[in-house]
Amino acid sequence: MKLFVSPLLALSCLIGNAVAAWPNGPFKTEGRWIVNANGDKISLAGANWPGHGEVMVPEGLQYQSIKDVLSDIKSIGMNAIRLTFATELVDQIYANNGKDVDLKTAFEEGLGKENGTIILQKVLKNNPSFTAQTTRLEVYDAIAAECLRQQIYIDLDNHISEAKWCCGGTDGNTWWGDTQFNVDNWVRGGKYMAAHSKKWPAKITQSLRNEPREPTNNNALRDKSYNWSDLYKYMRQGADAVHEADPNAIIVISGMNYDTYVTPLYSGETLQPGGEVFNRDDFVGYGNDKLVLEIHNYENSGTSCSSLRYNLYNKGFQAMNESDPNVAEVFPVMLTEFGQAMNGADYNTANTYVSCLSEYLPEIKASWFIWVIVGRYYTRQGIQEFDDSWGLKKADWSGWKNDDYIAKYLKPQIAGTLKNETLNSLSTISHRIVLLHDPSSAPTLNSEWKTRWLLLETFTVFCALGDGVCEFGDICHGGVQATLLEDVMGVLGVFRTRVQNGMIPTKVTGRCSPKINPGRLDLVANMIATQSIEVQYLRPLRVPQTIQITASMGDISDDGASFAVYAVIKDGNRKEYTKAKARWAVFRSRAKL
Repeated sequence: MKLFVSPLLALSCLIGNAVAAWPNGPFKTEGRWIVNANGDKISLAGANWPGHGEVMVPEGLQYQSIKDVLSDIKSIGMNAIRLTFATELVDQIYANNGKDVDLKTAFEEGLGKENGTIILQKVLKNNPSFTAQTTRLEVYDAIAAECLRQQIYIDLDNHISEAKWCCGGTDGNTWWGDTQFNVDNWVRGGKYMAAHSKKWPAKITQSLRNEPREPTNNNALRDKSYNWSDLYKYMRQGADAVHEADPNAIIVISGMNYDTYVTPLYSGETLQPGGEVFNRDDFVGYGNDKLVLEIHNYENSGTSCSSLRYNLYNKGFQAMNESDPNVAEVFPVMLTEFGQAMNGADYNTANTYVSCLSEYLPEIKASWFIWVIVGRYYTRQGIQEFDDSWGLKKADWSGWKNDDYIAKYLKPQIAGTLKNETLNSLSTISHRIVLLHDPSSAPTLNSEWKTRWLLLETFTVFCALGDGVCEFGDICHGGVQATLLEDVMGVLGVFRTRVQNGMIPTKVTGRCSPKINPGRLDLVANMIATQSIEVQYLRPLRVPQTIQITASMGDISDDGASFAVYAVIKDGNRKEYTKAKARWAVFRSRAKL
């Protein structure tokens, strides 16, 4: 027992430090990737969680706690949220002498006194750490704290100026200078939220503005300002303000026409009508490593996957391809909105769309956020308790609206996206300790096998696993477990064959003795191959934790051409999680050293 517990306790301390390091910021961009402080590539697979409605509190808390909302997101493997806010939230703070509005006021003003009181009581029941005097930003802070606990990244998104449902061409929030889109207030709001969210370790990006679009009921503004030159001008203003308040934030820049394309920003073409060309030097001090582009796509009634791929590539994802001659500036590009109805005829119509995205997004290694993690809203478009047919959650937020979509399309899309992250990071296997056991107490072999073949009978490895080895939620991927088992069994097998062929000195008599086999090495025998492996999964292996993987020799063929190895994964309480039995072949071509 001492052999197992002492190293395990020491290693548990090491993994504790490694896990505490998540998210390993500050972050930056390198070419088409976002990377953390260790240089590990970060991919985001998440959902939009709206907080920009009339109440200006993230949705659904009348049905679930913050912890449960995020746990549901994490349970299917997602690792990020796009958390939205309205500029009006900050406007009200400035109008209130720098004090945020409390929840009592927020719900009563957003829903009316009667319904606001009823909904608030439900929110407080589900989130007992809150009171009626808790402020809206304290709710955002609680979400950020829970994201840190569950290791979920945050993209903080300025979704709209006037708090309400978005978006349309006549809503007054379309473009800088529209009736509800005050430029100075927008710059101030982005800067304020950047300064406030600077203390959130889980925040990785901040989006400047959601879906810049044509003001269809404001011809004067459209003719004067709706163009790439002005978008570039305003994005620089907003980016400078955010960077000044939070120099570590990666800043997300949107495009035109509801952010459906950003091509002029990366293609090197002149921006009309001013003739500017995107220049990283215009973003002083951060243009080279703090900028990301975002696009949206809702072509969910299309019937051609190739057409959808073409549009996504040429309207945005092209910027990630440094080998494309039409790309002047390489950026990470995120698909921050896409989605469709979750049931009925509209869902069936979207079959090509959902299946195509499920394959294409992991293939092109793009980060993304689906619209939207809701069931019923507090209120939307004048209807309280509005049930969104596009929402991932059931009306009462009790589960997924379409389990088939989650299982068939969304989970594979998540897993495919996140498996592109490197395994060489603190969030995967941060530490490893190896213990060798001599054959004196080998329980599985007879004495003849011990003396003829073995320097060691058992090989033990302690691995500190982080959440980077997960498939869904906090469960270690079965393929990772099988790979670890085979790796440890293989090392034991290689060690045995090298001893047997005289590469490693040993005092054990028999065929592996240097006296019998001096200076000779079976070059091929130092490479062994798995003939077969059977893996048995006994129970879910949750991480982070430190595990013990022990491999033991089994029967060896008389000619030494094959042998069996057994292996098991255990935790610190010696509980078994996964077992494996393998047969290995040894190849036999001899050569002088």
